[in-house]
Amino acid sequence: MSQKTKHGMHLFLTGIAFLFIIIAVSYVWSQINVKGQKDKVIDVEIGVEEQEEDKLIAEAYALDKPGTKKEALALFEEIVQKYPDSDRLPEIYFWIGVLAWQTEVPEKPLEYFQKIITAYPDYPDMPTVVCWLGHAYEAAKDYPKALATYQQVIDRWPNTEIAQHTGYIKGMHHYGRGEHHQNPEDYEKAIAEFRKVVENSQAQTEEWKNISLFCIGESYLGMKKYDEAVTAFQERLNRFGPSDQTQYMIGVTSREARRYPEAIAAFSKLVEQYPSFEETPTSQWLIGEMLEMQGKLTEATEAYQKVINLFPDSSAVKGAQYRIEMIQTGEDPMPQIGKEVAQ
Repeated sequence: MSQKTKHGMHLFLTGIAFLFIIIAVSYVWSQINVKGQKDKVIDVEIGVEEQEEDKLIAEAYALDKPGTKKEALALFEEIVQKYPDSDRLPEIYFWIGVLAWQTEVPEKPLEYFQKIITAYPDYPDMPTVVCWLGHAYEAAKDYPKALATYQQVIDRWPNTEIAQHTGYIKGMHHYGRGEHHQNPEDYEKAIAEFRKVVENSQAQTEEWKNISLFCIGESYLGMKKYDEAVTAFQERLNRFGPSDQTQYMIGVTSREARRYPEAIAAFSKLVEQYPSFEETPTSQWLIGEMLEMQGKLTEATEAYQKVINLFPDSSAVKGAQYRIEMIQTGEDPMPQIGKEVAQ
């Protein structure tokens, strides 16, 4: 083979090799592009799915209002079925549990709150989830489990606001049973729980201490321990400042204890300081009633007239007008109290 032929053959083979390289590079590049396009399509699909999921969740939240809570619950459950791998499942589970509890769907709140606790132990708002699990047990009338679950919140997160709230809930559970059964032991348990809230020196807020002190007063009132009730109400005023409701309850407690001068003083203070409070017109009427019961008819008439003058649009006006007429005519006299009570 001549040198020229050899050179030509070499060029031919080199060209073929170069062509194969170009083809191979083109193929690889095409595959990379195809994969890139597929990834882009997947990313777009994921983005569309996320947008659709977000839209459905927003619609479910919009339905979370009186009259459409069942529709909100159904939509959240539909989202779970449609997006079983969603990153937002714990949030969705939580609202399914809450809405099921609100719409009295049995068992479902227990199921979904427990799902969060089991599958998402690092869920950032776990204290709230556990507290709601307690609500779910209470709705199911499993009171021992409800109280034990509430206690978990208090024990695991003792210095948080949700723990304070949960302690208050435990107190209200016992208070409700005391009110329903008229059982002093339940009231005592309620007071013990409320007192724990009040005395927690590490609490982050004072809100639940304030409310719990009021409930201590009401618990003592339920037990007819009037001195202790007034002391608790007064403690609330001393620690947290003026309060129309607390001032009113001091008057109510004193009246129920038949300590009429103290009740009149408490209600008079209420009328002076809180003329816009919803119970103020009634309190002024009660001042007239207690004065009339003590036989102080002129002062009673003035007190009733004050109802008419100060609160002309209140429901207490008709009662005040009637008592004035009865004092003037001597008909339907108010029962008189003993002198020892009137002092």
